[in-house]
Amino acid sequence: MDLQWAQSRLWTKVQSQAESTGEAASSSPSASITIFAGASVELPPAYRQDAADGITGVSTFRGPPLRAAVLCCLFMVMQGVDTFGISYVAPLLGADFGIAPAQIGLVFAASVIASLVGAIGIAPLSDRFGRRRVLLVAVLLTGAPSLFIPLTRDMSMLVVLRVIVGLGFGAALPVALALVSDFAPARFRSRLVTLTTTAIVVGMSLSGLAASLMVPRFGWPWLLYASGAASMVAVTLGFLLLPESRPAPRRDLPAAPPVSAMRTLLQPAVLLRSALFGVVLTMSYIVLNFAVYWLPTVIYNEGYSVGDAGLIGSTRQLLTVALGFVVGFTMDRLGASRVLVVCHAAAMVLFMLVGGMSIFAALSLAVLLLGMSVLSAGLSGLLALVSASYDASVRATALGWVQGLSRVVGGSLGTYMGGVLLGAGWAQQQLALAAGLAAAIGLTALVAAVSLGRGAAVATGTCK
Repeated sequence: MDLQWAQSRLWTKVQSQAESTGEAASSSPSASITIFAGASVELPPAYRQDAADGITGVSTFRGPPLRAAVLCCLFMVMQGVDTFGISYVAPLLGADFGIAPAQIGLVFAASVIASLVGAIGIAPLSDRFGRRRVLLVAVLLTGAPSLFIPLTRDMSMLVVLRVIVGLGFGAALPVALALVSDFAPARFRSRLVTLTTTAIVVGMSLSGLAASLMVPRFGWPWLLYASGAASMVAVTLGFLLLPESRPAPRRDLPAAPPVSAMRTLLQPAVLLRSALFGVVLTMSYIVLNFAVYWLPTVIYNEGYSVGDAGLIGSTRQLLTVALGFVVGFTMDRLGASRVLVVCHAAAMVLFMLVGGMSIFAALSLAVLLLGMSVLSAGLSGLLALVSASYDASVRATALGWVQGLSRVVGGSLGTYMGGVLLGAGWAQQQLALAAGLAAAIGLTALVAAVSLGRGAAVATGTCK
């Protein structure tokens, strides 16, 4: 149904354009666009530009493109709830299960490692078997364990369930970004991909709000029951409404010649740009994972209460969502590269400014939080640029490897080094200077990556 919709919409526009220009729709063999595997439509020269509007070639934002964007945002909200919501009840869970905090840390670490496996092992399957089925399975893997965690009292089973959550979370984001990029019209693509990414932050905020409302009244298990049930509803909606952008090849259609995604991605120029993207993402994840796990401690050390730390953290997350939408909008209007360079440069400057504000503690904390929000919004926009930098045939594979490896490496370093530096007595200003150094390294790598291929796909089978 979605294939027929895309073909009919595109062919109607092609015929209309051809009639208005007096050109035949098949005027040139090079004017064809492949919509899905085994299906293509001939385009008149005046209409070739619309091929940039997603792999469907359709520039309208309704029907399947709208459903894909809305459902992927919903899925990412649930990813934030199911993956990070358990952190709000970890002390209570540990007390009920008789699990020490160090063991809970191992459970979380297993989930992080599993997310890498999901990103590089499961997400690439969507390039071959279709985005829809892989994404629905990933959301199911992330949400279903929440229904069973309160029922177990065994440490090994808890690790297994959180590993399953990590597998789903690692696969869901790159596949969702690839699906949105496939359908999104060119003029909306950056803001839609950025909005999809920031939806995870919305889920994190909602899980904190739900924990404050539900846990005191009903107990911590009901937070997990509620998140698991909501994910099942989301999967059901996706099964009914989520469109497919890259369905598996049908047996009655000629098979496309096999193309090795890894061989394509290992071309020297493609590999270099991917590595540079990886450096930018890794530096961002170092800073932002520090913020997720250790920023409340920094705020508490500045003399604020635990309640104040939670409120300040939630405010930062909401600011990140707002800035993420602004970044996506301006990327569509002004160009992705220049906006992202400005974002990372602004974050670097804000971090450096905090290093010189040893007297004004409250002001320096506000500037530090603003810098982290700007960098987080820039990270969402960067994922939009990375997604657009690869052809649809290898998009999920590339996103899985680049984003998955960067998240694990940067996230692990940020989490570990945050504890080490705070344990060594580093003050807010010293931590901000370290964040500024990471942002500077990321900015340098971003400028280098942009210079290698501004606004062009770099993995189309032949390097551009």
